[in-house]
Amino acid sequence: MTKKSFAECFWDVDFCSTAGADAVLKRTKEGSQVCKDLAEFMKQKAHIEETYGKALVRLAKLPLGNQELGKTRLSLEAMRTNAEREGFAHLEGAVKITEELAKFTAFIEAQRATRKQVEETMKKWQANKKNLYKKSMDAKKLYDNRCKEADLSETEFDLKKTSAQQKDINKLQQKKLKCIHLAHQADDQYKTAIVALESTRSNWEKETEIGLTALQHLDRERLAFIRNVSWVHVNIGSLNCIQIDDLNEDVRIVLEKFDYEQDIQVFIQSEQTGTMRPEKVLYEPSCTKTAMRRAAAPDYDSTVPVLDSEEASIDNQLYESVEALGGDTGQTYRVLFDYAASAGQEEEMSIKDGEILEVLAQVDVNWCTARKPDGTTGLVPSNYIKKVEAVLHDRF
Repeated sequence: MTKKSFAECFWDVDFCSTAGADAVLKRTKEGSQVCKDLAEFMKQKAHIEETYGKALVRLAKLPLGNQELGKTRLSLEAMRTNAEREGFAHLEGAVKITEELAKFTAFIEAQRATRKQVEETMKKWQANKKNLYKKSMDAKKLYDNRCKEADLSETEFDLKKTSAQQKDINKLQQKKLKCIHLAHQADDQYKTAIVALESTRSNWEKETEIGLTALQHLDRERLAFIRNVSWVHVNIGSLNCIQIDDLNEDVRIVLEKFDYEQDIQVFIQSEQTGTMRPEKVLYEPSCTKTAMRRAAAPDYDSTVPVLDSEEASIDNQLYESVEALGGDTGQTYRVLFDYAASAGQEEEMSIKDGEILEVLAQVDVNWCTARKPDGTTGLVPSNYIKKVEAVLHDRF
């Protein structure tokens, strides 16, 4: 591909056109904004690296694995230390990015100053050329008008010189001579304006070519610097990653020696309390009359709560024996102990100590059907209730 230059490709046949220069200046303005955006990117990246690094250093100060033993504690300590070292690596990366940012900012400022000088020179010559072109066109217009006036006056003089009086002829002649003089004068002014315009055009062309070449050089420098600063920025990140990976490798080496079975044995050796287990607690029946009768029941279940000696000493004169239930239904009974219906046994009914029930039917020795004052009906254990005075039956 043939290389072209700004100085070759940004012209226009329109004498007053600035399209070529405007396109290049627009390019430099956009390039300047790109540099500013990249500088802001680097600034934010450095800030993020610094913030993350400080956060890792703070994290490393928190306790980790102090209660563990052996290799586990060493592994966790290695992770904590690695977090701190990784934090320092990120802080170091932030410092390097900031240093590169300072160089880039200085480069941007230097380019801005040079670009401003070139742009001002180009715009100055553009303005001069445009002004002189306008003056030249005005001089040309005046020259054309003067020439037309001179031609008209000369034609008028030729037509009337043979028929007009001498006095009028003299006037026409004076007018013709004056118009011719003004036409010559306008011609001289027009020629002078054209000469000045050409001189300005030549200088404008020269300065514009110099300016376009300078702007291309600045653009080349800008792109090269962007490439270099981006390359360095990426290298900083790569070196940081390599350093962090080396730190992680140190942790992996510690983890390779990790033996959780050994740590378990260390814990056992240091904290063991003994190898003898407690013996089974055997059931010891009470010697009370109630307990003895319950134990004699055919379907006796040792899992049912047993009265202790204090509860068994309740005045037996107030209650009748559970064995007296028999077929004596429709009587009023008081609940002696709380009982929660077994899960999944919908026919059972939960009862509370002190509740008053009406026994409806004796199912067997251990269970009977009872009804609460609110009408709730269900099975309750016979040994959890005692018959009370008949007068309480009216509550139902």
